[in-house]
Amino acid sequence: MLVREVLGFSLSEIQQYLELQAVIEQQKSDYHSTEDRAARRLKLIDISKILQDELTMIDNKLARMAQFKDELIEYENRVLNAIDRLEE
Repeated sequence: MLVREVLGFSLSEIQQYLELQAVIEQQKSDYHSTEDRAARRLKLIDISKILQDELTMIDNKLARMAQFKDELIEYENRVLNAIDRLEE
């Protein structure tokens, strides 16, 4: 597992995030530029979908971080066991 991918955002993830933010800003602008309730509802639905994409990206990152943490804990346990064996 690449540490850079786990602890930081990759360039593509940052790019995706920025693109999603730009789309949200456009949707917000469109929302405020109309009084049509149906159009506003559609804009809010679009924003909700984008936010779900962002949340999915974060959930995936958190899952990778949890896996990385588990790997570190396992490695630490092996090191501590080796230390104990050397002290016997």
